[in-house]
Amino acid sequence: MKRFSLAELAEKIGGEVVGDGDRQIEGVATLDVAGRQELAFLTNNRYLERARHSAAGAVLVREGIDLPGKTLLVVEDPSTTLADLLELFYPVAPPEPGTSPDARVADDADIGESVTIGPFAVVESRCRLGDGVRVGAGSFIGAGSQLGAGSVLMPGVALYPGTVIGKDCLIHSGVVLGGDGFGFATRSGLHRKIPQIGRVVVEDLVEIGANTTAD
Repeated sequence: MKRFSLAELAEKIGGEVVGDGDRQIEGVATLDVAGRQELAFLTNNRYLERARHSAAGAVLVREGIDLPGKTLLVVEDPSTTLADLLELFYPVAPPEPGTSPDARVADDADIGESVTIGPFAVVESRCRLGDGVRVGAGSFIGAGSQLGAGSVLMPGVALYPGTVIGKDCLIHSGVVLGGDGFGFATRSGLHRKIPQIGRVVVEDLVEIGANTTAD
């Protein structure tokens, strides 16, 4: 469990404490459920009444908010600061780099430094994985695909051949990139599939939610 005084938190995030700066905070919670050792957050003024009655040890607010009797952590932008605080209290430890013995990686795949490839993942021929890439269990990376440095595939992602993903992307489970678009030519009542010769390119710093497809 991580614990910080409000004064320490204010120093880390560039905020100001109004009230007891020595109060110890062990986590972040909503206004309705936060206890005396938790920091609640007020990111929308419509919840002011809830903030007034909250049992939270302190409330994260923007400048100009007045909550008599409450200890406040005042910042310029509570929403972005909340993201910083959640990372501070609940850090996610990255997996150890390496390739699972249950994974299948083509001999000619270009694998960068500190790459993690989970069990039952498949990396086909001519793929390029940049430094720090993480490939979740059961993911499939088709021939000639590329992943930029720092990008993450959660378990069960499928990249059709030739798909390109930029740097520092996060692709959630169930995503399929590069599948065929829907294209048929019809003559005399017969349907002929039109070959799909393009590819999907995802640029840097993109997050794609679970079960999304891009054809």
